[in-house]
Amino acid sequence: MPDHPDARALLDAARDALVALIGDTDRRHHYTLRMVASAMAIARREIDAPAHTGSDALLWQRVRICDTDDVAAQKSLHTALVAETRARLAVSNPKFLAGR
Repeated sequence: MPDHPDARALLDAARDALVALIGDTDRRHHYTLRMVASAMAIARREIDAPAHTGSDALLWQRVRICDTDDVAAQKSLHTALVAETRARLAVSNPKFLAGR
């Protein structure tokens, strides 16, 4: 066990400290502080996200070569695109997926 905080703990502590300061800061800076806190939360979720299994190039290749008459190929591609979109939303905007 390391004797120092890992990246997750550091991001959590820094974000918590930043959010605690928002109320005591000039209102002109609230948007910027919230944006930085949001970026930190996204970075934290990226650390926790499972390893990316596919590549954008491979997915685009599947889109380009998909036979428009092959229903099974289209369903498979649709499933892959939905899975990729959900994985990205889980990192960038998990509230959007809530309840869906």
